[in-house]
Amino acid sequence: MEIVFRYLAVVYLVLQLPLEVKTAPLRGCDGCDTGRCENVTLVQESCPEAQLVLDTCGCCTICGSRFGEPCGGAYGYLGTCEYDLKCTVHPSEYLNGVNISGICTRAVCRKNCTKRARDRVCGNDGMWYRNICALRQSKFCKGTKVSEADSEVCGRACHELTVPEHGNITFSKGIAVTSVANITCQPPYILLSGSELRTCVQGRTRGTWNGTQPTCVKHPCELHQCETHERCVLNERNNTECVCGDECPRPQGDEWVCGTDGKSYPSRCHVKLRACQNSTPFLQPSYAGKCNPDEFPRKRKR
Repeated sequence: MEIVFRYLAVVYLVLQLPLEVKTAPLRGCDGCDTGRCENVTLVQESCPEAQLVLDTCGCCTICGSRFGEPCGGAYGYLGTCEYDLKCTVHPSEYLNGVNISGICTRAVCRKNCTKRARDRVCGNDGMWYRNICALRQSKFCKGTKVSEADSEVCGRACHELTVPEHGNITFSKGIAVTSVANITCQPPYILLSGSELRTCVQGRTRGTWNGTQPTCVKHPCELHQCETHERCVLNERNNTECVCGDECPRPQGDEWVCGTDGKSYPSRCHVKLRACQNSTPFLQPSYAGKCNPDEFPRKRKR
């Protein structure tokens, strides 16, 4: 009974509202008659401190409900939360599956931004966003630190950089002036030319990126074959060469080899790796299997 009384009390309050405000949400969302919406200027004047949002039906521009204020209800007659908030409804606030009322709370991520929201906004990353909701979406859903900024920030910003093929770009401050772009390549691709770090510097009218656009190419060692005990590197002239490796692949089964130094090695690779690291080219695999002690008698200590 308590829920029923609360529902009737809310309906009574709604009936006390002006006709333009109460009937638009209550009539349902069967079509959008903008002729029944209040003038946007008058709406803004009635709530200068609040964000302008679209109603639940995505039709009329209304004052957004602020943190801690009521929201929801059938067709959103209690209001729609500002774009960085969400309408939280307690289970006891439902009547026959219908949301009676809720409270605007902090939103973690609001993924659905209506395309009908007006007024693009400038972010401190130098990028224009379709509306405040899109900016908040970037902040809460993508984890960026963007916030609303003066339009001059976007007017002075650099153009968007083209991501190199097989590459990635991360920005310290988006495309705003003083932002640093860090350009990397996806393995096995490497930066062969251009600048790895580029900074947006202030120009005469707007920012420009210093440095040159890099390109990502497949690592030359991908096409250069070295022996199993070697690894491929690029020298100072960006030419490939094979040098001693760090380790050999783990032997698959019994691959023991006897070396010409009379020592047993887990595989042929291990013999060649020891010869390479010790600069002893005379050390070579002698025969398969562990060394026979009779063939290589140990020297007696004097």
